[in-house]
Amino acid sequence: MCNPTTALLGAANIALYAGPYTWLKRRSIWNTWVGAVVGAVPPLMGWAAVGGTLLPSAAHPLALHLPPFLADATAATAAAGALENPLAPWALFAVMFSWQFPHFHALAHFVRGAATCAALVPLSGLTTWGFALSSLVPNAVKRARALFMHSLWWLPVVLGLMIVHKPGVDWLQ
Repeated sequence: MCNPTTALLGAANIALYAGPYTWLKRRSIWNTWVGAVVGAVPPLMGWAAVGGTLLPSAAHPLALHLPPFLADATAATAAAGALENPLAPWALFAVMFSWQFPHFHALAHFVRGAATCAALVPLSGLTTWGFALSSLVPNAVKRARALFMHSLWWLPVVLGLMIVHKPGVDWLQ
């Protein structure tokens, strides 16, 4: 069983994916933006599922955690209540949202022939054919494949570093 916030986010994400995102795939380049939202919602769901709060309130005010050399000694101990800081899940949302663009565009370039056959419009409509010809060198398949491969390791590394540098955790104990 999940809490109502997680259930609502899940239902809204399914509706967003099955509705606007799927409809836009063949009609508009905005499908990439909607798809990035769909891909970034799961961290919000996970945060809500473990009891974290997504919006600031009197009980859960916004908290800015400065590095120890910039914060005074009393503020450094406040980092332990990370689940109570509504900025944290939105930082995860922002990481996931922004990661999807280089990942998707590299993949779209790599499979552009199949996307054309399926009448999908992930990248079309932004420029003229002149851009397609003049961008052959910088958008070579080798570079698109490299960008896609780097997007695969980048996200787990960044999320892993976020875990390693979690405030209030001493990994040497």
